[in-house]
Amino acid sequence: MVDGVIIPVNGCSCITIDFWGRTHLNVLAAFLTHAHADHVQGLNTSWNGQIPIYCSYATSRLIRERFPGVQSPVIILSEDTTELLSLASPLGTVNVHVKAYNANHCLGSLMLLFEGPFGRILHTGDFRWEADYAAVMLRDEGLTWAPLDKLYIDNTYAHPRYDFPPRAEACRAVLDIVRSHADKAILIGIDKLGKEELLAAVAAASGERVCVPAERWALLEMLGLPAARLFTTDTQAARIHAVLRHSVTMKQVALLNRRRPTIAILPSGFSFYNSGAKASILQSVAVGRASAYVGPVSPVELEQASHLVFQVPYSLHCNFSELRSFVAALRPRQLIATVSHGVEADIDVGLEQLCSQASLQYACMPGSESAQAAKACLQQRKPSPLAAVSVQADCSRVLKEGNQSTAALSTLPAAEWQQQGVVGSAPDALGTGQTELIGNGACHGQSSWQALYWNLCALRSQTQRTT
Repeated sequence: MVDGVIIPVNGCSCITIDFWGRTHLNVLAAFLTHAHADHVQGLNTSWNGQIPIYCSYATSRLIRERFPGVQSPVIILSEDTTELLSLASPLGTVNVHVKAYNANHCLGSLMLLFEGPFGRILHTGDFRWEADYAAVMLRDEGLTWAPLDKLYIDNTYAHPRYDFPPRAEACRAVLDIVRSHADKAILIGIDKLGKEELLAAVAAASGERVCVPAERWALLEMLGLPAARLFTTDTQAARIHAVLRHSVTMKQVALLNRRRPTIAILPSGFSFYNSGAKASILQSVAVGRASAYVGPVSPVELEQASHLVFQVPYSLHCNFSELRSFVAALRPRQLIATVSHGVEADIDVGLEQLCSQASLQYACMPGSESAQAAKACLQQRKPSPLAAVSVQADCSRVLKEGNQSTAALSTLPAAEWQQQGVVGSAPDALGTGQTELIGNGACHGQSSWQALYWNLCALRSQTQRTT
């Protein structure tokens, strides 16, 4: 469960992040990091329509489609651009600088850096601190010029036992499974939003279109992907199907195998548990308990199905090593968890380790230092680069439903698509160890799917930049 954040800006007003409940303070602005369901809980027609919602362009499209009754103005935050928000409160105008970064999580996800009378605060949203992304982020002066007073961090996997591999490695594992089961139908269990680049890599490497629900098709088109080359909504025309991960059960797999040999793949960090020994990236596991089912599926069928469900640690969240590197690099004065119930009951153990290694304070709830003290601390340091390059928020960028076009969204260079298109092209061999993968859309000695994969990861970010 994600805990929304309330940041007081003066004695009677506040700004909020991923928070859609009631507060005794006067909310001046609401920020949304991304459109996953646990971050929009409470956002509905009862939400105060006078409070502006700040988010990325992609997220604005998603919330307008999913919550058509919400009347709040939606204001686009451009990635890597600092905005000066002059917020009118009953006690006078409050100036807040905010800079949005790509959070490397899913389509439209943002990390938000705030500077104001409350000090310097970074809210990660959900994020993945992989090496290539970290190298780019740490070159940003706005992020590193001075210590953070508070760091609100995605602690989903904040425990040393979670040390799953980078997504490129997990992606190779998924493709290996697809190739080694060429005679079987395949279910890929994912959420409604996220991992679009993985589905595209599967389609490109297998040379087959992946069947997706109509809602995801619309999302892929918004992402700027050539959906018709990679995907289909015709369930009868595809061998590989993207389905909601919660629908993948042993009973379902057992029933499907009566009609056609079928396997399932669950790409998620939840699948990875490192008990100390070298953990395998691939695991065939039981999903659910056989005793929980009654009906026509026999125990033998359930046992067979338990070996046909593959979990691969393809995660959109940081592993523990990445969290440790992130905290060590930014060294905030206070670390605050944004997930109240992580994947482990003893998740606080990992957070306390992060804090002890960086010699900082850990708090489950916002700290108690006063806004005046934080402001005084800021005044003792050099002027913020955020203030130096601020751009006044432009009211003309308030999104009016239906007035944005996806025509400007980036598409992949033609050279990245094989002469006959992605579908039908023969995938190159994987796992030789001779290919050097480099982020931000560049590869050396790349195979076709690898070029596609990295360009799609970059495109996820460019979707925001082109608006």
